Amino acid sequence: MIDSTNLLCNINKLHPDCDYLVCFIYNPAGFVSNPTDLINDLESQSNSVSVIIKPTF
Repeated sequence: MIDSTNLLCNINKLHPDCDYLVCFIYNPAGFVSNPTDLINDLESQSNSVSVIIKPTF
């Protein structure tokens, strides 16, 4: 999942019409065990990326 989201972040940087990327990760079974760290990691790659993970456990 991290590799896929990193790819999206890089596409966001390259696409001239995309100013901001919002990633919504649906986590109903709780597979993302540490959502805060994942959010921080992905959002630290760019100022124009926001990550939302719901639900969080």
